[in-house]
Amino acid sequence: MTQNPEISLQHNAERNAIELFDGDQKIGEVDYLEAHTPDGAAAWNMVHTGVRPQHRNRGLASQLVRFAMETAREHDRKVIPSCPYIQVWLRKNPDYQDLTS
Repeated sequence: MTQNPEISLQHNAERNAIELFDGDQKIGEVDYLEAHTPDGAAAWNMVHTGVRPQHRNRGLASQLVRFAMETAREHDRKVIPSCPYIQVWLRKNPDYQDLTS
């Protein structure tokens, strides 16, 4: 999934976050709120995506969001894309549009 073997991704359910690490240093996250869609489906309202400045422009935010989408799918959650980065990412990655319906 990643080009750098030190890069790892994990779901931190206690913090409602998907986290990106370089070794043991957290360098990014997608923060979400537990929510429901208008039709009552369980959802994650993804409100923020961030990667530390020194780690930007390496494709890590895209890897982070892809992992967040896969994790939402594994947990049978729909996605409410409140974060502008995630909105743009979803337009570029139509395979994940089903998570927003």
